[in-house]
Amino acid sequence: MSAGPETFAWMDLALCGGLPAGLFIGPEGEQQHEKPAREAEAKAVCANCLAVGECLDYALANEIRYGVFGGTGEDERKAMRENLRRRMRAAERRAA
Repeated sequence: MSAGPETFAWMDLALCGGLPAGLFIGPEGEQQHEKPAREAEAKAVCANCLAVGECLDYALANEIRYGVFGGTGEDERKAMRENLRRRMRAAERRAA
């Protein structure tokens, strides 16, 4: 299946579209102590976004490791990926 324009139609609904990317990705030179406040502000935008689910699916499927996507931060998505891998390994062991 090819990725046509309809594949990313959810992006047209995303509230982040008109906002500075630095809010979600973090500006160059960001200090570690600045990150929590920026991420909280970005997640507040996500909390009101109609595309939050699709955005999270996109970030997980593409293993996006940096920034806020789908209302989640880097560490949250890492934990989700690790949990999924553990569950998949457990399912494989049960099936064997």
